[in-house]
Amino acid sequence: MANEAADDETSYWIGRFSNIRQFVTQRTGRAPHKPLLLLYLLGRFRRSGSTSVTFIEVEPVLRKLLVDFGPPNPRPRPEFPFARLENDGLWMVRGPNGEPNPGDNAVKLRQGGYVGELSSELVQALTNSSDLVDTLANYLLYREFPESIHSLIAASVGLVFNNPILYDNYDSYEIVNRRKRPPGFRELVLDFFDGQCAFCGFYGRLDGQYVGVEAAHIQWFAYEGASDLSNGIALCALHHVLFDLGVMGIDEELAIDVSVRFDSESSAARLVVSELKGKPIERFRKASSRVSPVNIAWHRTQVFKRPRSK
Repeated sequence: MANEAADDETSYWIGRFSNIRQFVTQRTGRAPHKPLLLLYLLGRFRRSGSTSVTFIEVEPVLRKLLVDFGPPNPRPRPEFPFARLENDGLWMVRGPNGEPNPGDNAVKLRQGGYVGELSSELVQALTNSSDLVDTLANYLLYREFPESIHSLIAASVGLVFNNPILYDNYDSYEIVNRRKRPPGFRELVLDFFDGQCAFCGFYGRLDGQYVGVEAAHIQWFAYEGASDLSNGIALCALHHVLFDLGVMGIDEELAIDVSVRFDSESSAARLVVSELKGKPIERFRKASSRVSPVNIAWHRTQVFKRPRSK
C-alpha cells in the first residue's frame, strides 16, 4: 500500500510538471525557460533544503543556463520564468513586504527585491520523498533535452542524483504521454555511417562492437524528431555533445558548420572543431534517402548558436 501511495504521489507531480505552460510557437520553437528554473530549484533544494531565492541572485544563473542550453536567442529573458512560473501553481513570487508578483519586468523584480520559492505543497512532497527530486529532475531532462547533455545541465544547476537516470521509467506514467524511444536507432545509424563519426572520421571497435561513436538525432527526439536515417547522424562522443550544445551544426549544403561564438586558443580544439567548418559530409550526399532538410532547419534555428544581435 505504501508503494502504491508513493507511485500515486509521483504520478501526481509528474502530471503537474507535464502541464507547465510554455510559450512555444512555430516561430519561437523551444522554450525551456521554466524547466531550467525548476531544475535549478530542485538542485538548490537537494543542496540546502530551501528553494527560496531572490531574482537578483537567480537572474545571472538563469541567463547563463538559457544561453548555454536554450535556443539561440540573442537576448535570454530570465525574468520570464521567474515571474510566469507562478501561473502554474508551483511557485510564488513576493516582495519583501508581501507585495504581489509584478510580472516579467526585470527592473521591478530586481529593484523591488522580489523573492520566489516553490509552493509549500511541492516542498512538503520533496521533503517526504527522498526520490522525488531525482524523479522530477530526470523527467524534465528527459522531456526537454537530448541525453548527451543531461549531465552538463545537472552540473550547471548543482544537482547531484542519488539514483541513476532510468528513462524507461517514465513510459509507465500515462500522464507523461511521450513517445517511447524505439530500439535499433543506434545500430541503424552507425551501420549507415560504417561506425565512423561524420565530422572527424573517428572509428573504433572493442571486441567487435563500435565504441566512442553514438547515434545523434538532428532534430531532438524530445521535440518530435524521428528515429530514422532522415534524422540520424553518427558522431563521436565529443562531437555529439558539441552538436547538441549548438557549437557545431550542418548547413544547407550538408557541410559542417561551426558557431562564430565558439572560441579556443587550443590547437587541438582548432583541429577537431574550427578547422572542420565547411567540410562536406559525404555520407549524406551519397545516400539515396539523404537527411531531411526540415531536420537540418530545425537544428539551425533551435540549437545552433547563431551570432548574437548587437
